[in-house]
This record gives sequence, structure tokens and C-alpha cells, in this order.
Amino acid sequence: MMNNPFYKSALVGVVVLLTSLLMMIFGKPASTAISMPPGFSTPILALEFAANHQVMSNLVESLTDTDKKALLRAVWLDMGFMVAYNLFLYLILTTIGKIINRPFYSKIALVACVVLLADLSENIQLFQALNGGAVSMIVLQLSTWVKWLLLAYLFLMIGRFLMTTGRIYDRILGLACFVPLPFGIIAFLTPGFVNELFAGLFYLLFPMMIIYTWFSGINPRESKH
Repeated sequence: MMNNPFYKSALVGVVVLLTSLLMMIFGKPASTAISMPPGFSTPILALEFAANHQVMSNLVESLTDTDKKALLRAVWLDMGFMVAYNLFLYLILTTIGKIINRPFYSKIALVACVVLLADLSENIQLFQALNGGAVSMIVLQLSTWVKWLLLAYLFLMIGRFLMTTGRIYDRILGLACFVPLPFGIIAFLTPGFVNELFAGLFYLLFPMMIIYTWFSGINPRESKH
């Protein structure tokens, strides 16, 4: 494991998986009668991508107390998840910078800090909504789109590197890393079902990336850069 330059990322990846699993288990609403905006099937995503106060109000008012508690648990767990996944991406990007001897990647890694702050800002607004407080839709929408689009950008930059290692799995993952950003732009322009697909891509990419960090044996001298 110590011969793997991504071993720190791999260890953090375990935390990413565990926190996401906890969110899925303990943060799922029990009700099936939630007033979801067209195209959405996941309540937490519907809240994040709510188009206006009316959509937000309709959704929140349709939640039972049990549903609200479940979603609040999900948001609390997301506070740990957001630290874990951003540290995971930060470590990957800084490691890539060392492998290919390009400090630029270390600067790109700092974008993960912006994603973290945006996610925190988004969660604060979700806490407000679920607790009956005032929600700033401008802050929520700005935070949500900054988080998701910059996250897609980070995967794109990782994908650039993966396309150069010469291994089949890396190239498959690298190609997959190029997909979220255009999907995100489409989702921004046409909210609804595309948002669900856009977010769903990351549920696929994170496990694939974690597998990569655990089994990567790249030696810096073997890089094609």
C-alpha cells in the first residue's frame, strides 16, 4: 500500500464510502407522498435544486415530521461527507501534481476548498428550510451550482491525468470523468430529471475513483507526462 502514491486518498476514500452509506440508510424519508417538483425523485436533491420559494414550500410542507428528521439527519451526515470527499479530491489532485511534476495541479486542488464552503453554505440553507426558517434562494442556488459545477470541473481535471497512464481501467474512468461537466451545464439550463442524472453520475464516479486509489501502482517515473 505504501508503494501506492494515492494511499492517503485511498484511506480517506473509506470514510467517503462509510458516510455516504450512512446518509443512504439514515437519511431516507419514509413517506411516498412528498410533493416533488417535476423530474425529481430524490427529496434532498429537490431541495438543493429548488427553483423558487414556492417549490421549496410545497416540498417542505408535504414532509411528515419523520421525513424532516430523516432529511435533517442526512444534512448533518453530509457535514462529515463534504469534508471527506473534498479532502479525498484534494489529496488526489496534489498527488497528481507530484507525479507529473506540475504544481498547477496543487492550485487546482484548492478548488476543493471552494466546493467545501459552497456545500456548507448550501447545508445551512437546507437546515433553515427543514426547521421552518427563512431561506435565501439566491444563496441556496448560488451555493448549489458552485458546488456541483466545480465538483464536475475537479473530476474533469483528474480525468485528464487518467487518460495518460496507459491502463484500460484508468482510461475508462478518465472518460467517465469528462461526462459530468456537460451534464451539469445542461442541468443548469433545463432543471428537472437531468439534475437527478447529473448528481447520479457522482454516485458512480466516487466509488470508481476510490477503487482506483486503492489499486493504483503508478510510479512517478512511469508517467507519460
